[in-house]
Amino acid sequence: MKAIIFDLNGTMINDMWYHTLAWEDILNNDLGGNFTREQVKQNMYGKNHELLVRMFGQDHFSIEEMDKLSLEKEKRYQKAFLPELKLLPGLHEFLEQAHAKGIVMAIGSAAITFNIDFVLDGLGIRKYIPVVVSADDVSISKPHPETFLKAAELLNVAPQDCLVFEDVPKGAEAAANAGMKTVILTTTHEAEEFSYLDNVLHFAADFTDPYITGLVKETLNKTPQFLFNKRESDLIIKQTITMEFNYYGHACFAVKIGGKHILFDPFITPNELAKAIDVNAVPADYIFVSHGHFDHMNDTEVIATRTGAKVIASFEVHSWFNNNGVSNTHPLNPGGQLALDFGKVKCFTAVHSSSMPDGSYGGVATGFALKSDEGNFYYSGDTALTMDMQLVPRWADLNYAVLPIGDDLTMGIDDAIEAAKMVNVKTVIGVHYNTFGFIMIDTEDAKKRFEAAGITLLLPAIGETITV
Repeated sequence: MKAIIFDLNGTMINDMWYHTLAWEDILNNDLGGNFTREQVKQNMYGKNHELLVRMFGQDHFSIEEMDKLSLEKEKRYQKAFLPELKLLPGLHEFLEQAHAKGIVMAIGSAAITFNIDFVLDGLGIRKYIPVVVSADDVSISKPHPETFLKAAELLNVAPQDCLVFEDVPKGAEAAANAGMKTVILTTTHEAEEFSYLDNVLHFAADFTDPYITGLVKETLNKTPQFLFNKRESDLIIKQTITMEFNYYGHACFAVKIGGKHILFDPFITPNELAKAIDVNAVPADYIFVSHGHFDHMNDTEVIATRTGAKVIASFEVHSWFNNNGVSNTHPLNPGGQLALDFGKVKCFTAVHSSSMPDGSYGGVATGFALKSDEGNFYYSGDTALTMDMQLVPRWADLNYAVLPIGDDLTMGIDDAIEAAKMVNVKTVIGVHYNTFGFIMIDTEDAKKRFEAAGITLLLPAIGETITV
């Protein structure tokens, strides 16, 4: 990383609410519009003139009228926001450290110079940021890459050596179009809104986030440098940081990443082997359901209702939960990927049957790969050995895999060993064994066979928490 380019509004300062209110006042009270706040918010990207055209049409205003409206809007915004004018937490320290490391910095914003000066001079940070590209300096706004490419040119740094900080999808898209990676500040948009982009490295609430502070420390400098140079893929390097893994029996487990509890295939209360687990005490921020069989989703509704966790599953499973009272869901089919606040997830094919508890069609069975700053792993779901597994390490450099080993209904030991080789891991956590008569195995023999193949097989006890 040789250069950093900051968007301004919502990225360096948390002021988008004030912009929304100023535009809402102008559009509805001054101009007689009838726009909802959400309509105003969704159209707040690019130049002020472009927003007016989007809202009222191409020939509704003259250039002079739009100039006047734009300036009036900014005056109202500045008057309202001035008492709250301050940098996002941690940003001033970040600017000082980056400057001390010799990292050059710029602002690339759709704001007009009038507003950028308001911030730079009002907060006394112009000395850190010698280059400014505003709406007045470009002919085409974001998501066109002109803003960021011009900033890189003025900094005399190649686009691939620049890191962009943004807060809106159109801005992150502009960075992608410029060939630049981006870190997203979640001041105005949810992580899911960026899921169509593959250049997002991280989501953070502010600049105190450990990933961001690590960017300007010598000990962590190699990681972002690798990411920026390895442009043919979106791999995240294996970290030495360990992940907390909680095993709840059968194929139900949870991984803690970035403070989020990510639960898979909840099947606890009907499992006699897991009777010591209190389902009402199981934490969850996200619940991934690999397919519709009862032994992979039985406790989803009760846990999701209690915790408010988002349920992520194939379209048919997602729809079934919606129809049965679970509304906080998101569909994800094989090939699809999703950006969330802990990292990214991609859905992969599993070769297995799937039906819902009421006998309705459960769509295709799936597996999931997750990657984050704290490491990457793959859960195959119930599946046979399939050559599609070779696609997983092309997307994520895995720390470990969670694989079924019980045979009969899924892979057995030998196929799970081959699967581990395909996804390029040396550590496997075995699941889906010894719950029913069909899937009983000799666990000591299983460990020896994995060991003979140069792979460590971990079989945590039900209720046990391990680090991996």
